[in-house]
Amino acid sequence: MKRLFLFLLPAFLFQQTIIPQWVQTNGPNDAPVYSFAVSGANLFAGTSGGGVFLSTNNGVSWTSIGLTDQWVINSLAVIGTKVFAGTGWNQGVFLSTDNGTTWTSANTPFGGFSHMVQLGTHLFAGTGDDVFVSTDNGTSWATTGLNEIVNCLAISGTNLFAGTGEGCCLGGGGAVFLTTNNGTNWNEVGPLGSGLMVHMVTCLVVSNADLYAGTDTRGVFRSTNNGTNWSPVNEGLPQYLRDTTWYIPIECLVTSGENLLAGIGGGGVFLSTNSGSSWSEVNEGLTSMNVHSLVVSGTNLVAGTDSGIWKRSLAEMVPVELTSFTATANGKEVTLNWSTATELNNQGFEVQRKFGSNDFVTVGSVKGHGTSTSPNQYSYVDKLIDGGKYFYKLKQIDFNGAFEYSDVIEVDVRTLDKFTLEQNYPNPFNPTTTIGFGVMEKGNVRLSVLNILGEEIQILLNEEKESGYHPIDFNGSDLPSGVYFYQLRAGNFIETKKMILLR
Repeated sequence: MKRLFLFLLPAFLFQQTIIPQWVQTNGPNDAPVYSFAVSGANLFAGTSGGGVFLSTNNGVSWTSIGLTDQWVINSLAVIGTKVFAGTGWNQGVFLSTDNGTTWTSANTPFGGFSHMVQLGTHLFAGTGDDVFVSTDNGTSWATTGLNEIVNCLAISGTNLFAGTGEGCCLGGGGAVFLTTNNGTNWNEVGPLGSGLMVHMVTCLVVSNADLYAGTDTRGVFRSTNNGTNWSPVNEGLPQYLRDTTWYIPIECLVTSGENLLAGIGGGGVFLSTNSGSSWSEVNEGLTSMNVHSLVVSGTNLVAGTDSGIWKRSLAEMVPVELTSFTATANGKEVTLNWSTATELNNQGFEVQRKFGSNDFVTVGSVKGHGTSTSPNQYSYVDKLIDGGKYFYKLKQIDFNGAFEYSDVIEVDVRTLDKFTLEQNYPNPFNPTTTIGFGVMEKGNVRLSVLNILGEEIQILLNEEKESGYHPIDFNGSDLPSGVYFYQLRAGNFIETKKMILLR
């Protein structure tokens, strides 16, 4: 059920595991791709042994643009009109000011960099032994004194985070560090997972003010308080047994709207649409499972793998649209109706209800349509006992157990022991107003509009209605200003009220 967009009514999101259709591009198919950088319509890719490639059409096609003599392009960054390329073997940092047509040495005090980010007027580079800072757009650099092996950087507001550590084969413990003053001081806000040893923090991303850290051994961790506390969020991610230990190797993380995507060493690409609470595999069509880098380019997700560059449309991957979700009270019953535009791997829905100060409870379930490209309608009748205000939400569940909730809707259940006719609102009105009435028992109801002489000029309703409260809208755009009456007839009950149309 996740996350779906409602265009005419409020937005609802449901987690759907959309079957991805990966397409291999005509890029460097014989070279692993370790890095991407986006600059407007330009997308740059850094490879191992193949140099740098450029796409000007969101990854559809690629052209080699140099640095083929460098062993590995470990990282790329676009800052203004400058493109920086960092090597992984301390062969230097290279700079292009013409979109990769020519490259020169960037003359940095560090041999390569893992990640560059810009925070205000400060440009930061994570390197193999420190975080460096530049205040002149990369012309000169100074150390910040972190003195750690930095694998990744992330910005959240005015906070700068650095992920550190060496790989598991080297045994270095990983952590996350935070600076709130542009690198003047650093504070360790890890190790992750309440003291759980992590060899290396491989990637950091920020989504909805939450910080996510990918690690080379223990999967993904989430912090909702700028790194003070961390929780693992790995449900659905693959695990691999190495010696006697289970590993979840995360190589890259990227966000697309509220969705989180992870590239896994040997596991391909996984999607979470609920802040990492659960993950779904999205690998159909992808034959290279060592995913080293991910980037969102236009409407596509682009993956760098051991066998070149792959892409697919994000629209095929994010959740489907829940086009409506309504509740109608009829006496002591509430009828819920909802519809979906398309579905994929939808096992079904749980209907959850809240009344008063109680928590939400599941009151029923409705089977889904699995995978469907046609609109589907659903309904559920909740039989109640007491009158009052009720709240409802849907829990959509995939076949793999992944789930997400809709937004909450409310309905006012009125238990009636007599017929009632309410005063229209607003009153006076121009040109529309709402007339509410209560039906004690099922039967025919006639609601009409009368002029000042008592003559019936319009019939708003003349049909059988269920017991309960019913509103109806009246549009007086064809009538002149003045005093009018509306009258309700139900069995032996007759009541008339006055309303004023004022233009």
